[in-house]
Amino acid sequence: MKKEYAVSILVITLLMVFYVWYVSSGELLYSGDLLLALGRLAGLLLAVSILFQFVVIGRVGWLEKTFGLDALSRAHHWVGFSTVFFLIAHPLLIGLAYTRGSSDSIFHKTFSFLFSGDEIIQATIGAILFLMIGVSSVYVLLKKLRYEYWYGIHLITYIAIIISFGHQTELGGDLQTTFAHIFWTALYAISALVYIWFRFVQPIKKYAVHRFFVDKIIFETENVYSIFITGTHMERFSYIPGQFVIARFLERGVWYEAHPFSISSGSGKGDIRLTIKESGDYTKKLSHHIHSGTKVFIDGPHGIFGNEIKKEEKILCIAGGIGITPIRSMVELVGDHKDIKVLASFRTHHDVIFEREISEIIKPENVHIVYTHESPYEGHVKTITHSTILDYCPDIRERSVYLCGPVSFMNTMRAILKTQGVSEEKIHYEQFSL
Repeated sequence: MKKEYAVSILVITLLMVFYVWYVSSGELLYSGDLLLALGRLAGLLLAVSILFQFVVIGRVGWLEKTFGLDALSRAHHWVGFSTVFFLIAHPLLIGLAYTRGSSDSIFHKTFSFLFSGDEIIQATIGAILFLMIGVSSVYVLLKKLRYEYWYGIHLITYIAIIISFGHQTELGGDLQTTFAHIFWTALYAISALVYIWFRFVQPIKKYAVHRFFVDKIIFETENVYSIFITGTHMERFSYIPGQFVIARFLERGVWYEAHPFSISSGSGKGDIRLTIKESGDYTKKLSHHIHSGTKVFIDGPHGIFGNEIKKEEKILCIAGGIGITPIRSMVELVGDHKDIKVLASFRTHHDVIFEREISEIIKPENVHIVYTHESPYEGHVKTITHSTILDYCPDIRERSVYLCGPVSFMNTMRAILKTQGVSEEKIHYEQFSL
């Protein structure tokens, strides 16, 4: 699906929302009730922003193939700020509108209003739940809340949406006409169906066909391990090297969490290999809880990182640490018939993975490793620099570059590449944030 079509759907939806609002509240703009009109609009846009977030984070296949799941995740993140804004603006503007000319304070009137009826009370509870979700997301970004707690809090989003819907249809001043009511109900119904289909039905169907399970686990280093996953009819399970899956391992102690992991195998079909670094509570305990035969629930594959690599003739892959995982997959796909070089950064030689495997696919001299914390000078830290790239790859401007690693690493590499004349269109990466 072309990006223009997806954007058109969003624009048309917003225009319809503004039309519904203007038909019922337009006259308020000219009768001195501007605050009430804006309060109603804020309520409508609040609901739309929440539905938008549900759709973009619902792993909708055609959306993800168009924009990439990382871009959709960032859209989800930024629209979250507008959701909080409308969440505060809606009751505040309505409260100001009803207190105008009244001796009651805005706080007293708003408090009385928020608890004045069943639908209002439900909406108030929903608003409190949404604020909890927003605050928890900020704490996750600040690394002060564990991911599993944040994820659990996010599950109450379903409750918040359901209990708020009655408030909108029963008391929403702009939704009382037949057309507006049908449009609003259809908007919710379509969003719910799309979300349920791609988030739940599709993965369940995929598991019913393939019955994924762990074949074996191999430690690549002291804190990096590969999980080999197989199943039934695996010849029908295809992926593009560079993609990732969201895996839920059905074992005690880990079954309640699902996490994204890059595919490190590069055949593009059949059994898959996930290579994981022990970098958090979940990844540290995962290898101790699963075993050969553990059932796996897989959502995906996702991502568009390697979609264009087959079309490229000259390629440079730059990896930071465990970011080598999708690079290894992509090298296996194209390495034997492309001019491809790999530049990777690891803390020490003990942390290096896939060097031998990649060197067996492409010429060993086309694989260069930089050790960031290993030097004859104690305390000296090396990194991939401007000169490192030019010395290793003097024809950098002629190459398409694929980056993978920590966010700070990729940002640094992108800045360096731009100073070397590499255009933004030739720099490929996927970056994930909450």
